[in-house]
Amino acid sequence: MSYQQMYYTSCEKGLSGYAGYQFNAATPGTPDEILRRVEALTSYEAPRNVGHAPTEADIEACPVNLCFSPEGDVTAQVVFVGEDYSGRLGNYFAHAVSGRAGGTLPIELWRSSVWARKIVDGTDLPALPGPLPTGPITRPAVDAFLESSGLLRLLPALLAAVERAVTIGDRSVVIYERDADRIAHWIAAVSYMLPPAMVREMSFATYQHRPGRARQHVMGTVPGADFTLSEGAFESYYLFDFVGGRASAIPDRPLADRLAGNGAVEAEQMWLAATPLAAGTERTLDDWRPVMLAAALLAGVPLEPAEAGPLVGWLGAAARLPAAPWERLARLVLGLPDPPPALLAGLAGGARAAR
Repeated sequence: MSYQQMYYTSCEKGLSGYAGYQFNAATPGTPDEILRRVEALTSYEAPRNVGHAPTEADIEACPVNLCFSPEGDVTAQVVFVGEDYSGRLGNYFAHAVSGRAGGTLPIELWRSSVWARKIVDGTDLPALPGPLPTGPITRPAVDAFLESSGLLRLLPALLAAVERAVTIGDRSVVIYERDADRIAHWIAAVSYMLPPAMVREMSFATYQHRPGRARQHVMGTVPGADFTLSEGAFESYYLFDFVGGRASAIPDRPLADRLAGNGAVEAEQMWLAATPLAAGTERTLDDWRPVMLAAALLAGVPLEPAEAGPLVGWLGAAARLPAAPWERLARLVLGLPDPPPALLAGLAGGARAAR
């Protein structure tokens, strides 16, 4: 697998043939559609506290925007660089790559060594061979971050909000945090815990100065950006104020509680176990709930009595499963404490369908 790459900034020479914002260089053969998508995806404004005469330290401290668009499989890092070739303040540099990342999640490219920050002579960039080098974000690192955050109680709502944004086009999710590094870790938690296919559809940006002008499913912003934590903002977005420890009201998703309790490391194994049991039509967390419960039960994880109902209903329609795992699941469900009254009828119907 190889990746087309592009540099976009304000410079004197590039693909346009004139000075100004343009692609300084790109991999030959990159489709115009991808170039247009990168140009629209990577605009950047620094926080207001940067001021009119930022030092190198001020520039370096500006939030990094790692962004991803599933359309074209575009991932980009955008950084503030201060002045452009003409001395105009406000320039930024975007390095984008296009190509499916295999087993690497886009958020795992946070602070990767692959990202460039300076223009090159000439206009041609080589294709990058995969896999791309990942950065410091890993499943254990995310679990450690969540444990130290003191805000684990908000994680189930965050998972449920992102699911709604991705699957039904509901309100965008805005993460308000102290810095972009913390935002990246919250996005990583979502990426590790939600269904893998759903995550591949999830667009995100670790920093937006004006979230109201962006359209990603998940957007991060910081103090100093053009964003007000008003009551209207909590109603217009699924807003998570991780600085103040509050969030918008989110419709409940029972599976979100279980996923959040599992953590990022355990979630990987649970999704690997659940996938062979799936019908292939699952999309929402409610669709995935009985599949995950079945995988948990087979793995020896105890279920709550209230979780038997959805599992029994699913077993009744899961005649596609081989007889051995179906029967094992049925016996495990029968052994749950205080099973619902409809348990025997549901399992009997499923047994007949599964022969």
